[in-house]
Amino acid sequence: MAYTLNLLKQIADGLAKQFGPDCEIVIHDLKRHDLEHSVVHINNGHVTNRREGDGPSKIVLETLHKDPALLKDHVGYLTRTSNGKILKSSTFFIRNEEDTAIDYIFAINYDITGLMTVDRSIRSLIDTEQGSSPKQQPEQIVHNVNDLLDTLIEQSVALVGKPAALMNKEEKVTAIQFLNDAGAFLITKSGDKVSKYFWDLQVYPVQLHRCKQPQIILNHTNKEDKVSWIRKFCGRSTTCRRQKTKIFPSWD
Repeated sequence: MAYTLNLLKQIADGLAKQFGPDCEIVIHDLKRHDLEHSVVHINNGHVTNRREGDGPSKIVLETLHKDPALLKDHVGYLTRTSNGKILKSSTFFIRNEEDTAIDYIFAINYDITGLMTVDRSIRSLIDTEQGSSPKQQPEQIVHNVNDLLDTLIEQSVALVGKPAALMNKEEKVTAIQFLNDAGAFLITKSGDKVSKYFWDLQVYPVQLHRCKQPQIILNHTNKEDKVSWIRKFCGRSTTCRRQKTKIFPSWD
């Protein structure tokens, strides 16, 4: 795998020189157990104000949370930095030799902010009427897992469409479902922060029986409520879909 990483670094260096200082190249190492420092190589880090040793992006968490067999390279989508730069991004998943897991994420982020300014100037000259098509909101690139969790919480609230204090239980469940699907509960102590944010909805991450994927359950005490909650997040039964084993077989 050292050969693979060295080859990726060589490609990253070449692309950065080819496309210049507006092109950031980032390599995330997913084999490391230190999730908060997943960036192992970066070129032109000034584009997103990141450096080697920084934490994961949202797409890294999603990669860890999903089945590797279902992941496909994501090319030509928009992202946004904390200071407002608009980037055209592409993400490539580098698999292991057995093709069973994602070892690295190779990401390209090209700053198109200046080009968009020129584009708007040209369009103002050639357009004959105002367009009304909706525009996709680019995702923000963050520097650490705490900022990433804050961003995911904001997105969960936007999904429901009202502040947490005004949500009913089912709406909070919808927000928590979004956070779980986005991999938010892979972040250390995320359950504490989420439960405080959503007030009376007490949640905490749990490690399913022989399953690598953390899930979350409500702070209920009886078996029936726990089983009902697990079904929402791990399928229609209390058997883990990934490991084909019973979840919490010792519940009373």
